[in-house]
Amino acid sequence: MTPWLGVAYGAVARTAELLTLVTPSGTPGKVGRGFVARRGIRQRYRAWGAEGRDRSRPLLWVHAASVGEGLMALPLLQGVRRALPNVQIAYTFFSPSAESLATQMGADFSDYLPFDSASSARIALDALDPTALVFTKGDVWPALVRAAAAQNVRLALVSASIPASSLRTSTIGMMLTRDAYRALDAVGAASADDAKRIVAAGARAD
Repeated sequence: MTPWLGVAYGAVARTAELLTLVTPSGTPGKVGRGFVARRGIRQRYRAWGAEGRDRSRPLLWVHAASVGEGLMALPLLQGVRRALPNVQIAYTFFSPSAESLATQMGADFSDYLPFDSASSARIALDALDPTALVFTKGDVWPALVRAAAAQNVRLALVSASIPASSLRTSTIGMMLTRDAYRALDAVGAASADDAKRIVAAGARAD
């Protein structure tokens, strides 16, 4: 991400965080609900990090934007529970439509993903202290990936898909996310065509 684009991206994220403070409770629509639901999110992460995180155990953080992505992530969470019962699991989502599904994922911690500012990313990572962070489908967040990579958190993308019509294939989209895709340690593409577009977006071919 170029410096000027990074500044603009950070400003948008911080503006979104400010909107969580002023959006009235009960605001209709998914956008309004998303702002209201993130009020106090940093404190919630910190509270669980202090009370629920067992730092003697590894933690897998799985992020899925909405319901469809959550259903893709569910077999991964279930498989980890069976094979690695000592692992704690954190599950985050972006859309309010995924709130009810999140309660069914069997995670030790679940909440909205904070808006993608550098400070919120650091707070979330310090609280959860993940061993690995797995994104589902294509919801890769640049500031979070940058901060996670700096803390040597392993990064992966599963059920990975970038449709040919996606904004991620545009010039600005690629400029925003190229570094994040490049930082991924592992990618499981949904198809051969998706794999080609994911590599074009910045992921390493290996």
